[in-house]
Amino acid sequence: MATGRNGAGQFIKGHSISKGNKGGTGRPSRSVEEAYLRAIKDAMPPKRWFDCLQTYAALAEAGDRYALRFFADYLLGKPLERRELTGLGGQPLEIRVSYASDNTDSA
Repeated sequence: MATGRNGAGQFIKGHSISKGNKGGTGRPSRSVEEAYLRAIKDAMPPKRWFDCLQTYAALAEAGDRYALRFFADYLLGKPLERRELTGLGGQPLEIRVSYASDNTDSA
């Protein structure tokens, strides 16, 4: 099966995502996006949205992990990923910075 890529994994000339082609039609115009947003709002008025949230809340209380994550992400925010960097053997990490000389010595 042809992948449209060369041995280095790059797209080959003539492929639909080759150089000069940005990879698709791009983002829709503002008017198209607004039309979709109106359609979504029409399909889900606030009362209906509230009813869906009530159902999802009941699922979360019953232990549904996806429903629980939905509420946790919106109410508490997604947790930040934290990483602690240490040196060898857990010692403090030493960072050394050196700057190139600017060769502006006046004689």
